[in-house]
Amino acid sequence: MIWRMLRREVRWVAVAVTALACMVGCSGTSTAQKQSAIVELCRPSPPSTVTVSGVGRLGSRHTPPNSIPPRDDGMIGVGACGKGGDVDDSGRDWSDAFVNASAAGMQAYEDCLVRPLFEPWASMLLEELEVLPGEALLDVATGPGTVARRAAMRVGTTGTVTACDLSAAMLAIASAKRALPGAAPIDYLQCPAAPLSVPTEAYDVVTCQQGLQFFPDRARAVAEMARVVRTGGRVWAAIWGAIETCPPFAALEAAIRAVMGDAAADRYRGGPWGLADGARVATLFENAGFRDVRVEQRRVPVTFEAGVEQLWRSLAASGIATDIDALDGAQRRALQAAVTDQLSPLVRNGQVESETVSNIAIAVK
Repeated sequence: MIWRMLRREVRWVAVAVTALACMVGCSGTSTAQKQSAIVELCRPSPPSTVTVSGVGRLGSRHTPPNSIPPRDDGMIGVGACGKGGDVDDSGRDWSDAFVNASAAGMQAYEDCLVRPLFEPWASMLLEELEVLPGEALLDVATGPGTVARRAAMRVGTTGTVTACDLSAAMLAIASAKRALPGAAPIDYLQCPAAPLSVPTEAYDVVTCQQGLQFFPDRARAVAEMARVVRTGGRVWAAIWGAIETCPPFAALEAAIRAVMGDAAADRYRGGPWGLADGARVATLFENAGFRDVRVEQRRVPVTFEAGVEQLWRSLAASGIATDIDALDGAQRRALQAAVTDQLSPLVRNGQVESETVSNIAIAVK
């Protein structure tokens, strides 16, 4: 394909060094100091001043309403379920938690999970897709903009990046980040995955990192990706494998089950790890009309430098965060002790070291 040939000649190397990376990576800084710094960053931050109201948009560019095709299929936002779709409510608690989250809860997600967990997968995504300068990319379920920001560096000032999410708190975090030099401006949209509030056949690339499993009607969400990508364009989605293949989170689930019971533990695992069947993922893309569909399992090492405390604080951004908030003091201490116990086999020099596994779906329209 033409874009693969070009990719051999054009390689973009994006190096973004944040203050946090410098702080925890500098030589001469002790492990204890690194851990203490990250734990402090994982504490809830004051709410952002950036707000989003309704199903609207953040950003400077405007898509005329008449460029979005009218719909007659009854799809009405995140809760829409349609005929013949892959409809599943297993991720409902997590989806609702993200939509209704406070700025502090989503800041916990950003501070405790994005750098160790999501950034390495985002880099793999864009490398595999061979995203080129000048391309138009849509990132579905962008969260705090992890993929979108890296994509903006890849497509450069001649390209475009649109990033959508249903969570106002997530979009506030994403849009508040400083623009990267030489990167395309990012147009942030608040909208569901079905229907997407973007024009038909407007993008060369569509990405969705760890979002598909949360959509109540996955078939319609993938059909929307097919609608908005151009003929010959490509789509990439990452979906966590079974929770047992992601040991740090399997440990959290075991702790929740021991202290809070089966119902809470099942709701915890049913969100991010609720679409672990690669064949089922492939069928979603094939049924939407994509070709050259392949789903491959990948694993990436993960290190939580602040150790057990970092993963404990990540529960503030989970689908059972309100249940944990409702625990009394003794129950909360019991849960924290169980988390420490379950994670102990993964602790090395105060850090939690392990791996995570995802099913990676790549398809062409």
